[in-house]
Amino acid sequence: MHGSAKKILIVTSQPLPEEGKPATGGAIRAYALGQALEGCGHRVYYSIPLKCCNPDDGADDPRREFAHNVKDLENVVKKTAADIVLFCNWGLAVEALECSVPVAIDMNGSLVLENYYRKRGKVLEDSLAKIEAVAKADFLIAGSLGQKNYLTSWCLLAGVKPENIAIGVVPFSLSPDVPRHDSFLPLRFILAGYDWPWLDGGDYIRTVCDELEKSEKGTLHVYSSASPYVDIFDNEDSSTDAKGQAQAVGGKCLVKHDPVDFTTLTKALCRASVAVDLWQRNPERELAVPSRGVAYLWAGLPVIISGYGELAQLIGKYQAGWVIEENNYAQLQQVIEQITGIGAEELSVYRDNARKLFADRFMWDKTIEPLDRFCRMPRFNRASSSLSTRYFYYQQLSEKLQHLLQQRDRYMEDQKKRVHCIEVEKELMWRVQRKARGLALLYNPQRLVQSLRRTMFGIPLLGYLTLLTLAGHCLHVLRERLGRL
Repeated sequence: MHGSAKKILIVTSQPLPEEGKPATGGAIRAYALGQALEGCGHRVYYSIPLKCCNPDDGADDPRREFAHNVKDLENVVKKTAADIVLFCNWGLAVEALECSVPVAIDMNGSLVLENYYRKRGKVLEDSLAKIEAVAKADFLIAGSLGQKNYLTSWCLLAGVKPENIAIGVVPFSLSPDVPRHDSFLPLRFILAGYDWPWLDGGDYIRTVCDELEKSEKGTLHVYSSASPYVDIFDNEDSSTDAKGQAQAVGGKCLVKHDPVDFTTLTKALCRASVAVDLWQRNPERELAVPSRGVAYLWAGLPVIISGYGELAQLIGKYQAGWVIEENNYAQLQQVIEQITGIGAEELSVYRDNARKLFADRFMWDKTIEPLDRFCRMPRFNRASSSLSTRYFYYQQLSEKLQHLLQQRDRYMEDQKKRVHCIEVEKELMWRVQRKARGLALLYNPQRLVQSLRRTMFGIPLLGYLTLLTLAGHCLHVLRERLGRL
């Protein structure tokens, strides 16, 4: 491979996998990309959200050195002196300032579609933001050929010239060190992964459970829970996100487990016989190469999978499992009946095919080549012009700012009105208090008695003094008249 190894900063929106804590497919994806790049000779740094660091560890937490709080990503890039920045969430690329080094963005999956099924209600806003992210990238990573075709239209909307579109296909991949399987029997079916809102497999799961109960052979172990979200953006709130469907399913042959860390899950996969990956069809599922499906193949598990998407085509081609046509529950019943009736030797053929499929298509030392090639010979390849969509994106930001300013003005006006009301109330209270002085005697009997006593003594005295004054005045008038005579 031409070109030298580089220092690469991988920026994630989730914590990396660690012992004792369940990890999402996105977290495993970021870690796997880093491990694969290190295997190619590159030096890799990870930057996870500061909120994901353990506060109890304080400065001793090694993850804190390059952790980010979204608003300081440019400082983290400078701190690592990275040659290339790889964003594993395009939302982070939107938040970051224009990087002075080449930028790659992992676009595996479609966040716009996922947010739609999460009922965020921000399809237009997410779409415009995605276009802005694409315009700030020099290289995009797709998870499949279908995703690459899907991303091409986003590149055109972002103003990238067709001849400059740079998209590499790097599917979700795992280590070449595959786990060793413990046994095939008794039959243990397994379904693992979070119950994301865009997954609807309740009817398929019920059918599997019903058939297992009829045959009295085998159990279905489900490792799942409601979907977790890490709100790394100040304006995000995942508490009201829509819920998935699998958690509502029950049955005698169904054994539910809480999510486990990837090491523990790997052990559970190695004890299983067959994996289940059945979901109703929707645009998100059609584009996805599900991480759980690749993990099943990595563990040597044949997969019962819905009959759409690239992974289903590969499983059918390699005979690494059974492909179920959309809503064909009769076919699913026949497959379960077939599996419960076959022996370990026949099942091992499917297992070997699953391992071969993984080795050919999903081993990270093979799939990393397009990203490794870009990292060794990076070049700036950002949109040379802005289309109206970018203008709309910034216009929307301007409208948001204007809305916030209007809210602030309304708040200030409300505060002025409150101050005026307080001043009016103070004036009224002052007047009431002035009047209360004159009426205080009504509320103080002792003072009232004292006032009455003073009044009873003062009135006669006042009358006596008045009579003296009038008498004196009359004598004075009489004297004056007598003098004139």
